[in-house]
Amino acid sequence: MKTLLLISTLLFSLNTFAHGDHGHHHAPAPMGEPVTEKRLPKIAKVYVLNYIQRGALDKTWNDAKHIKSEKKKFRGVEEWIVSFKNSKSKDKKKQILYVFMRLDGKLIAANFTGK
Repeated sequence: MKTLLLISTLLFSLNTFAHGDHGHHHAPAPMGEPVTEKRLPKIAKVYVLNYIQRGALDKTWNDAKHIKSEKKKFRGVEEWIVSFKNSKSKDKKKQILYVFMRLDGKLIAANFTGK
């Protein structure tokens, strides 16, 4: 009986703690290879298109033009900021979108303030 209880407990424990990567990390994901500045606009545009598909951005952002890409430090960590301008946006404060990415091109966030 003790053996059966021990085996059941062990199987339950293994099943509970075993899991693959489900997009949830307890620590920051390891940094991949740095992306060249030349590739940034294309990578960032994919993130913009994803925001459009999810309804977070208006469809007029499809025609947004790349303005610039630059590296900045936030809390001691360098990031890429890729800016796009959407002249079709009626809200003047929301004509420029800033896409923040890690140096390896992974998305951090996007906003209209650049901060």
